[in-house]
Amino acid sequence: MKYMNSYIIISLLKLLLISYNIYYFYYIGLWITLKYEINEKEILIIGFNGLKRLEFQ
Repeated sequence: MKYMNSYIIISLLKLLLISYNIYYFYYIGLWITLKYEINEKEILIIGFNGLKRLEFQ
């Protein structure tokens, strides 16, 4: 029983670490591909080459 609990804790820590790395690489990729455009009518913030797009008017 003692080893079973440690196995579960280690597995959950690995899962947490993997999910944190995916989250971290997502924001690094977003930061690298971020592009700003300022027009007369609006401000565009484009990330991931158009997959994520914010418009402010």
